[in-house]
Amino acid sequence: MNYEALQQRIDELESKQAFQEDLLEQLNQQVIEISHYYQQQQKYIQFLGQKLAALTPNQLASEAEETPPPHY
Repeated sequence: MNYEALQQRIDELESKQAFQEDLLEQLNQQVIEISHYYQQQQKYIQFLGQKLAALTPNQLASEAEETPPPHY
């Protein structure tokens, strides 16, 4: 290989490396965003679970309080 061909190959490899570094950074940022979103969703689900637990005892009648269905 001559010098020009080698230099062209080096330039191509450097270009590909720069593209890959940029792509890797973009993917990393997306992973960070998804992680934050996931954490927010976990907190929201936990909050809803606490709200549901607080409501459940007040809104459900015990078996003793339930009226039997009409066919009994």
